[in-house]
Amino acid sequence: MSDFNDKINDATDQARDAAKDAADKAEGMGDQMKDRLEHAGEDVKEKVGGFVDKMKEKLGGSK
Repeated sequence: MSDFNDKINDATDQARDAAKDAADKAEGMGDQMKDRLEHAGEDVKEKVGGFVDKMKEKLGGSK
């Protein structure tokens, strides 16, 4: 019976470790996506701002 309990304990430990690794990986991926979205937002703001400035110049200045 002790051998059976050892196997169950080993399987439980392996499952716990696998779940922790998966959670760590998911957290890392979430951080990467957050960074990418923040940078994408900055890029869009710069491009839109530049476009608005060009249109103001073409239309004769800001109103």
